Amino acid sequence: MSTGFLIILLVVVVLIAGLLAVKFRAGAGASGLRRRFGPEYERTVAQYDGDTKAAKKDLDGRLHRHSDLKIHPLTAEAYDQYTAEWSYAQEEFVDDPAKAATHADGILGELVRQRGFPADPFREQLAALSVHHPQHVDSYRRLHAAVHCTDGGRARTEELRDLFVHARAFYDDLVGDRPGDADTHHDTNAHHSDESERRPWGTLRHRDTSRGSTP
Repeated sequence: MSTGFLIILLVVVVLIAGLLAVKFRAGAGASGLRRRFGPEYERTVAQYDGDTKAAKKDLDGRLHRHSDLKIHPLTAEAYDQYTAEWSYAQEEFVDDPAKAATHADGILGELVRQRGFPADPFREQLAALSVHHPQHVDSYRRLHAAVHCTDGGRARTEELRDLFVHARAFYDDLVGDRPGDADTHHDTNAHHSDESERRPWGTLRHRDTSRGSTP
């Protein structure tokens, strides 16, 4: 066996090993994103018509922009207020499903902003939520789309019921457990002097119907 042939064989082996390594890294990256994003990974791949490279670029971009996002904890008072609002929306569903769905969308919009997620554009808000709440963010996306439908169509009661139930899972995931009393200690004077931090809870249910397409 000549020296030249051995050199060519060695080069071929090195090239094959390099290609396999690249393929393995790409597969490992996709596998890691699939585990991290769960159903959101599959939805994103479908959005790009099965182009996994484009989906990976999209999801990697979300991680880069939002993985270090500072999430603000809720006070026990805020937790109780959100709980009361959501209970009201559930009761409202019996008489007016569409109004209740709009109310629920408003509650979620207020809640995600209070927790520290981007307020707008809505697309970027969803991107941030998909990083931190990948299992349930699509329920928020679907509810919001149904509430702010612009093509003249109206979701049926059963569809709204399904959306409402799934949105509740997102609400539970987002609001978390009720904070303990130790988490609510703060400067009382500072709290009451800053009106911008005091949310008009009693007005939410009255202004839900005026919300635009972007929360």
